[in-house]
Amino acid sequence: MPGTPAPELPDDAQWEEWLYLGQRVGGGGKPAIVWCPQATLDDLTARGGSAHEIQQAGLWYAGKDKYVLGGWYRVAVARKPEGGVSYWAGKPAPQYLRPHDVAEHRAYWSAQQHIAQAKLAELARERRARSSGADPLNAALAPIQHLASKLRTRADKDAFAALVLRAIYDAQQGSLYPWRMEDADESWRLRP
Repeated sequence: MPGTPAPELPDDAQWEEWLYLGQRVGGGGKPAIVWCPQATLDDLTARGGSAHEIQQAGLWYAGKDKYVLGGWYRVAVARKPEGGVSYWAGKPAPQYLRPHDVAEHRAYWSAQQHIAQAKLAELARERRARSSGADPLNAALAPIQHLASKLRTRADKDAFAALVLRAIYDAQQGSLYPWRMEDADESWRLRP
């Protein structure tokens, strides 16, 4: 809240204003959150930096999205003697101050966040599928394997395999009715 007194800081930390740019896909497909310090934004703005350049210059941290996208926050930061960020102190929690004043930037970061969240959800589904031992291909083949297991002769099994392959081929070709008798080729019949 604006006007709220700042909580106590660790001895080596100071308050800075940082812009929250949203959630992205970090290393290893894990959730990351992106922040841009005021000084970095001022430098990029002076050079006419785009929303993408601001995002690229941002600092990425492991974490989940729980902040207002495109919002300015008061953040506790400890800096290295050479000027880099030593750590972003998660405590006390960042305090929301105000929204970023460039609507086009917020729209870009919002789109990037939606893309990242969709990708993170997809990666989570893949991890769950791998960890559960479920294999989508084997699950799709299970009914076919069940039918094939009931066939006794090699000729029946070969014919069934040809039928399945033909169905797959016809599906790729876009045929709606792959088994119409009028389309059948008579050359397969044995001749006396």
